[in-house]
Amino acid sequence: MVCQHTGWGQSHYRIMRYFDKAYQQSLDYLWQHRATLKKHLPSDSAEAAFVLAMGFPELLRFEAMQNKMETLFLELLYVKNGAAYANFSVGRFQMKPSFAETLEKYAKTYIPKATPQVYLYQASSIKDVRRERVKRLNQLSWQLRYLYTLYQVLNYRYSQQKFPSNAHKLRFFAAAYNYGFLSKSKKIQQWTEVKAFPHGRNHIGKQHNYSIIALDFFKYEALKLTKQ
Repeated sequence: MVCQHTGWGQSHYRIMRYFDKAYQQSLDYLWQHRATLKKHLPSDSAEAAFVLAMGFPELLRFEAMQNKMETLFLELLYVKNGAAYANFSVGRFQMKPSFAETLEKYAKTYIPKATPQVYLYQASSIKDVRRERVKRLNQLSWQLRYLYTLYQVLNYRYSQQKFPSNAHKLRFFAAAYNYGFLSKSKKIQQWTEVKAFPHGRNHIGKQHNYSIIALDFFKYEALKLTKQ
């Protein structure tokens, strides 16, 4: 049972209350697909929990704001014309095609021997690769591969950066996923303090901090999901 007298206990309660049914639905989904999590996340349970926590807030957004008909139209537009004409969020972890493209290119250039090698495709034409990319992004197994690849990319990019604690590192990595992993370190660090989730900075009304939600999930739920 969570102790409601602690700051983190109160934070956890506020997050669950804000997202209401979407929070429990997101947890239920992860528990139902626990075998897939184990297959595609790191074998070390603590590391797997870290990776999963980076993207967990997006599951809350997905449950609360999904629009499948609009996404289907945008998928077709992306395959035909590319991310410049249709850049949209796909799947439980709300990954955009432009994110996948950028991550693939970065991983291929800087960590080509790391696995999974998300930049490998059987298709050859640009449209066929785009079609395959969208197909991947609609699958939990592939979204987990991309999330794990992002974790490895961030470890590479910030290998010289000293984080005060694992909690600080998780908040930074989660913010990098939400804000843009190729952004400057200073901008990402600033984003760890901004309350702009799930509607964005221009929304008028109460919101939460993405990186705090990620850390909260790690503390209270993720380790239970990934333990061996």
